[in-house]
Amino acid sequence: MDLKPAVVTPELASAALASTEMSAALRLATWIGDGQVLTESGVLRPADAVKVCAVLGIELPGGKKPRSAMDVPELMFHWEVALWAGLISMSGTRVHGSGVQDLANDPAAVLEAWLRAVAGAFGLPDEPCPQCLTTLLTIADPQVADEDVIAAVCMTFLELCQDCGTLHDDDMDEPAEHAVAAMAKLALFGALPSDGEPGGQFTLTPLGSMLVDSLAALYAPAPEDDAGAVVTRLGDLPAPAAVVFARPWLAARTPVQAARELFDVAETATPRRRMAAFELAAEIGSEAMPAWRERATAPGYGVYVRDWLEDQGQPVPIFPRDEAWMTAESLSIVLSQAPTELASMTLAMTLRDAGDGMAEIVKLLGTSGHPDSPLLIELIRQQMPARAGRQVGAGPVVAPWPALAPADARPYQLMITLREVDGPAVWRRVAVAGTTTLADLHYVIQGAMGWENDHMHAFRAGRRELAGGTPVREALARRGSGIEYEYDFGDGWEHDIRSEGFFNNEPGATLPACLDGAGACPPEDCGGAYQYAYLKEEVLSDPDHADHDELLDWLGLDSADEFDPAAFSRDEANGRLAWLRRPDDSALPEPTEQPVLTVVRSQTRGKKPKAKRNR
Repeated sequence: MDLKPAVVTPELASAALASTEMSAALRLATWIGDGQVLTESGVLRPADAVKVCAVLGIELPGGKKPRSAMDVPELMFHWEVALWAGLISMSGTRVHGSGVQDLANDPAAVLEAWLRAVAGAFGLPDEPCPQCLTTLLTIADPQVADEDVIAAVCMTFLELCQDCGTLHDDDMDEPAEHAVAAMAKLALFGALPSDGEPGGQFTLTPLGSMLVDSLAALYAPAPEDDAGAVVTRLGDLPAPAAVVFARPWLAARTPVQAARELFDVAETATPRRRMAAFELAAEIGSEAMPAWRERATAPGYGVYVRDWLEDQGQPVPIFPRDEAWMTAESLSIVLSQAPTELASMTLAMTLRDAGDGMAEIVKLLGTSGHPDSPLLIELIRQQMPARAGRQVGAGPVVAPWPALAPADARPYQLMITLREVDGPAVWRRVAVAGTTTLADLHYVIQGAMGWENDHMHAFRAGRRELAGGTPVREALARRGSGIEYEYDFGDGWEHDIRSEGFFNNEPGATLPACLDGAGACPPEDCGGAYQYAYLKEEVLSDPDHADHDELLDWLGLDSADEFDPAAFSRDEANGRLAWLRRPDDSALPEPTEQPVLTVVRSQTRGKKPKAKRNR
């Protein structure tokens, strides 16, 4: 789906060009002109980054020349905006300001470029940030008072405390901060007034209204569309946004009629679309109550109806299999979001904390009556420890990924080092089959390092991104060859992966295996290598630091003494990797001798710049 301007006027085009981000992107593209040289990372050289920062009025971190343009976040955001807008283009080792001339005297071209930039910043139209999109639409809703905007956004994404069933004040912090950040970004693009301008931050500018209208034109189903088409079109959007865009369709029906049509779709839909249909029906409100009551005794999918009615304080019949059915439904939704070749692996990662309770989950699925239960049970039996299958009479368990540990494949020994982290350094040495794909190696790295698999990743060889289906023996064909693995594009955790040749230990060793390592894995979402250093060296080490107690609370610690950046356990790493092994391999045998390859010790790194001080 392409986002096109719903309205085109010279005034809107002038406002788009005058917005903070488009103005900066245009100046960047103009400075680049006929071309500038790129580094292997695909960014400007450090000396050129200094020059363009002076042009754009960007203050260099620490007042010093950066080691890489990527160390200047403000510059990199302008860079991304220029790429999204089509104002610059990269070819080989050069970047060109190719799109500037296309905007001259063409309001439509200006607004299309502006929309592309906004779409890139907010993940539109295919992967919108739910909170950012909800913030925009809440501001646009005339029924929400200005002072209630942030509260309305927060209530959409909050859940009641499982302990006391209420909301706590500190639960509002994260969604409120996200909403404020979204508004700040909208202001940078001119969709909201800048601070101090008439109307305040809760009133859309004409440019912001055009953005909302353009999104509505893209997403909104026609009044005559059937409910199946509506759910398909809006199913991936957050429920409040789906309701906004569904208003023309809803207006053509009574609330009861709309809910009935959605329930008809839900009865036979896929789990993911079924959930979307019920979320949309729930947003219609209590006016659709008769339709909900009609389905209160429906087996299976009726659990959604009964849950909603119970939330409204209505009496509901008891269906003993509801918990089992919803367990299967939830797992099916998780499964639907994973690539087919990673289905069993994804299920294993989802249920990795269940331990000996895995057999109980299999039994629960077996009694659910859910149409996806047979597939779920088979996938769980394939990937989980053999004991879970034996307890329910599963019979022999077949490994779904023989590529991870085939008998005739020579294992590779890999050294994985986390860049820019020292005091201590963080590294792992692993052994994997040469036929292991990079898609599977991602899970090996996650388990060996101790990451939580919460973010996107990429493998690269120089500037070239490698496909997930590439085998290790091709990506690291020679001893000493290397590739890069980046995890979490926000924090930017970069790992060097080097081949140390073949793993020559006792034949039949369980793979994948973590052979050695050092250093604790940094906490997820802590801000990257520099921020991690700052947290270790200045915040945690100083009980009087203003952020000390808050950081301890965030880490779930009672004392800074509980945090050991040098902590590493080979047994724990292999415990995490156990999910990737064949189910009949229950333990990692101790090596009978040290690997014949030389152990690579951590190397002293160059002095790094001071970390940012805002967590």
